Amino acid sequence: MSTSLAIGKVIKMPCMRRGLCAYPKETILVSQEALEKLSPSAMGIPVIIDHPGELITDENIKDINTVGRVADLHYEAYEDIWYAHFVIDKQEGIDLLQNGWGVSTAWFGDKYADGGTHNNVGYDRELLEGRYEHLAIVKTPRYEMAVNPIFLNSKPCQNNNNDCIVNDRVNKIIDPLRGSNMIGKLFKRLVTREELKTNEGEELFVNIDGSDIALNQIINEMTVIKRNKKEEEKEKMMANESDEVDIDGEKMTVAELKKAYKNKCGAKKNETEEEKKKEEKVAKDVEVLKEKESKENAISDEEKTIMENEKKADLETQKNFQMIKEVHENGITYKLEDQFMSTLERVNLGKNRYGKK
Repeated sequence: MSTSLAIGKVIKMPCMRRGLCAYPKETILVSQEALEKLSPSAMGIPVIIDHPGELITDENIKDINTVGRVADLHYEAYEDIWYAHFVIDKQEGIDLLQNGWGVSTAWFGDKYADGGTHNNVGYDRELLEGRYEHLAIVKTPRYEMAVNPIFLNSKPCQNNNNDCIVNDRVNKIIDPLRGSNMIGKLFKRLVTREELKTNEGEELFVNIDGSDIALNQIINEMTVIKRNKKEEEKEKMMANESDEVDIDGEKMTVAELKKAYKNKCGAKKNETEEEKKKEEKVAKDVEVLKEKESKENAISDEEKTIMENEKKADLETQKNFQMIKEVHENGITYKLEDQFMSTLERVNLGKNRYGKK
């Protein structure tokens, strides 16, 4: 009696993302560049149930619950997520994934950089280089998106490729078109985004209102729309009050940092207002001085006339004084009214009194 051969499940699943990663004793920054360097080391690593808590070696791997192997880790730019392709050949692993368990990558760092801050959140060190050791199926994955496996060779697709529909992730991309009855209900065969990128020999089409449109074109256009919408709706990442940050070698909580910043801004504001008041007072004093000088320099026409008359009177007085002096020195008598005679009149008067000589 012959039995059918058990076929391992080929699975595609999100597993890694760049950014901060919190571990029990430290927080590590894992950049996209570091993940690119790590990815080649994932090929062929074992898939196990739960992390073993020890290094996996040729000697102890037979005692570890290994359920499959990883084929590769690759990056999906449109989702900004690293996916793992792996094969599971034990029903236990398949059942756990179908029941909501996720995956967690185990890696070891070979080179690190110092700590710092990322998005205003402190971290202890940054991974630069390393290697993957295993992929674990766990109940609570470190990355919340590392769930919902895609079974690339599920039974319905093996029985009849023509009856397969697009997998869940592609469906999510084209769902907005379904509401307007634009997408045909049946597709020729199961297709993933990965397959659309590589299958150059045969292009898949969808009938929309009587027109055949390339499925790849629809997905690309909807991906752009989704990405733009996601950017518009993106919320600011807010730090927790209890998070710690490094300020010139001193650790402070975000709450303490906020308080210090508010105090500094308040002091700076008071200082600015005080300086503004001083500047306004100086400007006002200058204005008063200018007004005073302007008043002192402003002489009316009447005052000018009076000053000119006084000046003329002074000149006349000086002239009369000089004349009296001359007459007195020459022994000429004069009357009070003489002071109002001209010099010629006085000379003639002298001639009449004393002669021409």
